Amino acid sequence: MKLAKAIEYLDLARAELEAGDDDPSGLAGVILVVAKEEIGNGEEGGNNSGPHVAKYKSILDDNDDDDDGAWCAAFVSWCAEEACRRMESTLPFKRSQGAKQLGKRIAAAGRKLDEPEPGCVVVWDRGKLKPNGKPSWMGHIGIVERVEDGIMHTIEGNVGRFPSKVRRFAHDLSRENKIELFAAMEAG
Repeated sequence: MKLAKAIEYLDLARAELEAGDDDPSGLAGVILVVAKEEIGNGEEGGNNSGPHVAKYKSILDDNDDDDDGAWCAAFVSWCAEEACRRMESTLPFKRSQGAKQLGKRIAAAGRKLDEPEPGCVVVWDRGKLKPNGKPSWMGHIGIVERVEDGIMHTIEGNVGRFPSKVRRFAHDLSRENKIELFAAMEAG
């Protein structure tokens, strides 16, 4: 049954992506299916709030418009967790609410990449450099959908002002100077 489920979701992933050498397989392919299903979902009622944000953060939605905190890493964690559930496998890393910490955990459980590939995560530094020249603790994380002609297409959550939604973005890699990490996830 486990293999049949994995094949079913891989077939879905392949059907949704363009044919070619960049088709992801395994967990990466299923994560992309899950992330695409969430496009348009996100904040409702207040900044960093609502039922979708609560689902990503694995908390109860209290129907309050309070700020439940940044959710980009929670979105990526939830997509990976849901993909593993669908494949009947174990999440190979511990969830994190912090983008940089999550990226490090994914790289440690999977592999660090020199270049982005479909289904991997990309981590950016989002803060000012410290006086010693090192990056800040603040970051952002998204899922790479594909790379074409130097443009990295991603699916990301918690970008922009309220009401932020899960959506697609395009990043010119020649202009990106705050990328810290690309990491591939592998099922446990």
